[in-house]
Amino acid sequence: MDRNQAIIDEIVYVLNDQIAERILRDNFKHRLILDVGNVDDVAGFAKDLRLHITPEECSQVLDHIAEKAMVGITIENVDEAINALFPNRFIEPEQQ
Repeated sequence: MDRNQAIIDEIVYVLNDQIAERILRDNFKHRLILDVGNVDDVAGFAKDLRLHITPEECSQVLDHIAEKAMVGITIENVDEAINALFPNRFIEPEQQ
């Protein structure tokens, strides 16, 4: 299973289009598609934070998070993953 299979399967199911699966897999084979949350998550977090927000505003919050690229892969994420998966990969700086 490739990294995007679960979300591609969901999209194909919603579209009811098996051809879309190959197209999506080919198009996104070198990228990571993430489902980072939904309006219910936003509403729940807002409640935990004791912030008033309407259901319509929850969508705006998700759009803002996407626009500002608040979710993504950071250098820290890559460092942690490489060190967890492949120990001893540090490259010593070259001596000049």
